[in-house]
Amino acid sequence: MRAFIFGTIYLQDPEKAELVQMWVELMQRVNPGFDLLVLDSFSDPFYRATIPALQNVEVITLPEGAPLPPLKPGLNWVDFPENMGSLEYNNIDGWGRAFCRGVQFAIDQGYDYAVNIEPDMLFGLPVAPILEDMQHHRLGALAPFAHQYGFMENTIMFLDVKYLKDIDYIGKYDWRARRKGRDKPENWCEEILGKELFFKNWHGKRDDCRDDDGVTFEQLLHMDYIMHAHDQELYYFFMMKYLGADWVPPSQRRTVA
Repeated sequence: MRAFIFGTIYLQDPEKAELVQMWVELMQRVNPGFDLLVLDSFSDPFYRATIPALQNVEVITLPEGAPLPPLKPGLNWVDFPENMGSLEYNNIDGWGRAFCRGVQFAIDQGYDYAVNIEPDMLFGLPVAPILEDMQHHRLGALAPFAHQYGFMENTIMFLDVKYLKDIDYIGKYDWRARRKGRDKPENWCEEILGKELFFKNWHGKRDDCRDDDGVTFEQLLHMDYIMHAHDQELYYFFMMKYLGADWVPPSQRRTVA
């Protein structure tokens, strides 16, 4: 079984850059042997420079439509030469563009499975057993459900690459045609994946719902993932849950001159 983990990102502040560093550390500890691919939408190089995991990683800049090179072991980082924006900001589906690039890479390189875990969230479960279950039950797609919003959680998707190719996922998504006011990317992904989409009852949350008081540290003890945390300390707590109490946040580590 050939599989890799990928996600899309735009770094707009130091906190997001630190979160990406945490994502890399968590992925590499929980999922050893899986290569990582980050698809960057033209973030400021200043923020990228603050990510320790990128110090010895080549940042490859490729325009839309250019094929991605085969993955190197470990972390791979590909940047677009421009930022298209977002549906909310300027009515262009920048997330859809980056996500479809990851799907196209999986198809071009002949992978069996592609695992989308966005680098601006943390997911603590190992992916190998999940992929084995997918293969055993012949599932085309698997994701959790964001109950507070009533749509699939498109930041965590386990995908059968052959299924994506057979249904022409990229052609159907058609990110260039996406417009604000139509279906959100989450709803659109769910519609395209159709009856092959299986919802997994993992415990987690987008911590940005205005109808509650936000995730607590006690709740986080029972969560498999967390995103949009209202407090960076929640991410730190989550990391210590999976990597041990001696884990130190990147921003609090001493640097050796």
